[in-house]
Amino acid sequence: MIYVICNPASRSGQGKRLWKKTKMILKNDKLEFRVYKTTLNRSATTITRAILEHDNSSDIRLMVLGGDGTINEVLQGFSDVDFERVILTYIPTGSSNDLARANEYDKNMITNICHLLYSENYKYMDIGVLTYNKEETLGYSKRYFAVSTGIGYDAAVCQEVNTSKLKSIFNKIGLGKIIYLCIALKQLFETPRCNMELTIDNGETIKLDKCLFASVLNHKFQGGGLMFCPDAVADDGVLDICYASGVSPFRVLTLLPLCYKGKHVGKKGIGIHTAKEVRIVSDIPLYVHTDGEVKTTATDITVKVLAGKLRFTV
Repeated sequence: MIYVICNPASRSGQGKRLWKKTKMILKNDKLEFRVYKTTLNRSATTITRAILEHDNSSDIRLMVLGGDGTINEVLQGFSDVDFERVILTYIPTGSSNDLARANEYDKNMITNICHLLYSENYKYMDIGVLTYNKEETLGYSKRYFAVSTGIGYDAAVCQEVNTSKLKSIFNKIGLGKIIYLCIALKQLFETPRCNMELTIDNGETIKLDKCLFASVLNHKFQGGGLMFCPDAVADDGVLDICYASGVSPFRVLTLLPLCYKGKHVGKKGIGIHTAKEVRIVSDIPLYVHTDGEVKTTATDITVKVLAGKLRFTV
């Protein structure tokens, strides 16, 4: 049995169109499947939790059609023991698709579907977990992530994009990235700079003045193809940290284009580290995202790697 979780609204209907093609392949190949579609009132988290509570088998095939945000919702439906039972297959239909980009998916989605349906090759992928260290009125204290988490500028961009009424309009005409670009430029001037302190594995403390953001990545990319951490590998048991401090908005404008090739590394104001765990404390509340999903602001978070946690079809 293949459990399919589909976000038909992803990329303004791309998920729905690709599901029709996927369903045809599944039926033609006489594969047993059950599909669950996300709606405004039924999230991928709720669906995932219901599937895993109903099926007690040791190898559960989950196929997810959606964007990085849909994958993030799915992960929140896992308990700690569920990671050992699930084989996750991912068909990207989102706007950013950084998870697929990092795993070098074929540009032809039908080719991806056919290969992934029958692949017996798995990557035991690391998963990140973000913990809020102070009491938040969230109903939860932690969130898993597959691609990245961040506090500050990148999360502020995600927050505004996700609430923008123009996002779906521009996605429909294939210009979704223009919204990201416009908001990214706007937030360069609106996101407050702050004092930030990073404490990594061995107790080393990094103090940052006028910090714009601190991002923790499991893969190379975030933000729709920005190669924040060129050396990041999702099965090496560590997370990669990228931060920017003491840089003016106009300086960032010169650095952002370099991020697409990872050429920002080593530039003044940019720091790169690796760690199994990092605590990030800021002196003001800042937006926090996991895989582009923003739930709250925070001043004190801890991010850890869960090494080799998820069987991910490749």
